Amino acid sequence: MKAKPLPSRKVLSQMFLYDGKNLIWKNPPKNHSCLTGKPAGSPHAKGYLTVGIFGSLYLVHRVIFKMKIGREPPQIDHRNRTKNDNTWANLLPSTNARNARNRANTRYANLPRGVGLIPSGRYRAIGCDGGKLVHLGVFANKAKAAKAVRSFVEQKQW
Repeated sequence: MKAKPLPSRKVLSQMFLYDGKNLIWKNPPKNHSCLTGKPAGSPHAKGYLTVGIFGSLYLVHRVIFKMKIGREPPQIDHRNRTKNDNTWANLLPSTNARNARNRANTRYANLPRGVGLIPSGRYRAIGCDGGKLVHLGVFANKAKAAKAVRSFVEQKQW
């Protein structure tokens, strides 16, 4: 689903300040003047911060990106996977595929990305090359499987 286009960079800069960590109200809506100087945004159900602008809700990290760069990438990735951490160093323009690679391994939360436990109790290592899964081997321990994945990723320069 494509995000609704944000107002222009000029309009956003008139409404907000960005201090490198938080989006701050500079000129809030007239009926909320008490918000001046306070952080903008409320937690969304999925963990992101949202802010209301002209009757529409927008993701705060998208507002920040547009204010800093002047454009809206298809997606914005939070490098550290913390959805409400909108520090500039944590925001990265992304695509759906790149964003998906940065997701946590939810099935095997205690294992590195690309490593899975198989029924025999050994560890399987997989990578992705051009959208196709690549079997990297089965290993006796997770450290060796993780090393194989890291080598593959470095070779593919992800």
